Amino acid sequence: MLAEFGQLAKTFREVRQSEGDVHAGIRFFDAMSAIVGRGETVMIQLMRSSEHGRQAIETRGSLWGLVTNRDYLRALPDGTLGREYVRFADDKNIYPEQFEALLTEALGRSSDEISHGSEEGHFVHDRYRHLHDVWHVVLGYDTDDEGELGILAFTGRQNGYRAHYIAAFIQASVGLFKGEGRKLRVFVKGWRRARRAECLLNQDWKALFELPLEEVRQRLNLYPLP
Repeated sequence: MLAEFGQLAKTFREVRQSEGDVHAGIRFFDAMSAIVGRGETVMIQLMRSSEHGRQAIETRGSLWGLVTNRDYLRALPDGTLGREYVRFADDKNIYPEQFEALLTEALGRSSDEISHGSEEGHFVHDRYRHLHDVWHVVLGYDTDDEGELGILAFTGRQNGYRAHYIAAFIQASVGLFKGEGRKLRVFVKGWRRARRAECLLNQDWKALFELPLEEVRQRLNLYPLP
């Protein structure tokens, strides 16, 4: 355990010394995860709490083919979640394949090499990760530092991913001492929104992609937007 705490301290120094370095942030979150866990138990319980979630976890129904099928998404009507998601990806030039490559580059290992305790644990983590940019769209958070803090506060709390919300809280608190109080306010609002909203992890995203974005937000109780 001493080695894990040493790695956490090292990556925290990296984050402070190289502000805005995405690789350093990923390593910090990973080091925190090695100590406080990645929320596998909670995620599995959430998936099994809904009919669609149970079916997905039992059939290992991956979302990878959906979030990477940009021809299908671009053909959806304007205003639908799927169309707005791929528009977001195109505008930001951020795609799931790049996110996977970024994780591998930052950690020196692929997501397949990270232990999640069981096959189910690995499955729910893949789902959690593949939905990250979709959550940016439905929750209304940008991809800047504040937006990422909001996402991590919301999804970390909903999914019991302690490493994400603790690390995000630490970063937001450090920002407060630097005169960046807005970061902590974004974190707190994301935390509160997670309590009111429907669970995002166990939703039928294939069906939701074909609905108007505003309807999806209403169904999942995601208002008010940041």
